[in-house]
Amino acid sequence: MPRWSREEIDDAFKKYQEAGLKAARSGDWSIWGNMFTENCTYIERNLGEWAGRDAIVRNMSAVMHLSGNEELAEETRDNGVVSDPWVMCNQYPVEAYFIDEERGWVWALIWNRMDDPGDGSVHQSNCFNLFKYAGNGQFSYEEDVYNPQEFLDMMERWLPVWNKHKESAVADTQRRAEQAAKAREFAEIPLESEK
Repeated sequence: MPRWSREEIDDAFKKYQEAGLKAARSGDWSIWGNMFTENCTYIERNLGEWAGRDAIVRNMSAVMHLSGNEELAEETRDNGVVSDPWVMCNQYPVEAYFIDEERGWVWALIWNRMDDPGDGSVHQSNCFNLFKYAGNGQFSYEEDVYNPQEFLDMMERWLPVWNKHKESAVADTQRRAEQAAKAREFAEIPLESEK
């Protein structure tokens, strides 16, 4: 007989997804870390094995130092500098998942998706995940399996599109500011700061 119901595991997995999105958007990886037990194991094929919730939060914070942090992300979008493209990979839609109620495991295919580069195109790579549920809404284990080359290819396709649209957005903003300045000059309307 299973230790946990399918509904409990499903609810925990949905909360895990929400926590991951919030963490990526805020830059606060403790939100996501709280979905794990204190003595959990996380195996990330490219970055290694991390033991314990604190290690997960510390390492994700270091790797995803910019991702989703609205202030930093806005600054990055404004100046067009993305030195580490992976930090703009902060959407994780789930393609499909299966709950193994007997073991308390969740098998999932999750997309790792880059932010919109400015033209509406989708840049993503898939990741196969195994989660082991531990009760109380937390997981004791996560293992990610993916092809690192596919992730590199995704980022290499995304970056030029981002840069192209960033350049045109900066030029457009500058053009509009010049037009607004000419219009104010013509109409002799002072800016709020000049009043």
